[in-house]
Amino acid sequence: EIKILATTTAKMKEGLHAEKDKVSLVGIVVNNTVRLNQSNEKFAIVTLEDTRGTIEFPVFASVYEKVGELLESDDPLLISGRVNYRDEEVGMFVDNVHRLSELRETEAKSMLIKIGAESLNQESVSLLRKTLQKYSGDKPFTFSVQTPEAVSVTITPEERINITSTLIEELEEILPHQTLEFGYPSLKNFR
Repeated sequence: EIKILATTTAKMKEGLHAEKDKVSLVGIVVNNTVRLNQSNEKFAIVTLEDTRGTIEFPVFASVYEKVGELLESDDPLLISGRVNYRDEEVGMFVDNVHRLSELRETEAKSMLIKIGAESLNQESVSLLRKTLQKYSGDKPFTFSVQTPEAVSVTITPEERINITSTLIEELEEILPHQTLEFGYPSLKNFR
């Protein structure tokens, strides 16, 4: 999911993005220092950690006013903005911040559920069916079932769902060893 939505801090530090390129990072805020600017407005210096490292950047007052609360959370965030080089250090000018879980609900166009056949029994299949029916909606979903013989079987039901964080939580309870993948065709340009 991160590969689809974002670049990495390592790629930014390697200089793979030019000044003012639009980029997104997915990570967790590990440090958020709030300060006041000359106009007495709050802004923040944020350190974001992703799977490849950390990066520090400012969140100016105009953006901080809208997203400051998100920067206090432990939730994975998608932070989008423009690359900025200052004294040979790479950073970014932040334009927007979203919770990754909320982005799934608003932007994901499809969901793939990868399951090992050993996880499936009559009870889990019945519970899975009831759960997916409960979240009926307009987005397609597909199952990819890995058989013990290492054959992958793809099943695309006619039913549609609403992708919500509660659905995802319930799927994780029913099938704790499944993998969920989300389709974000409209967001691929963020990287």
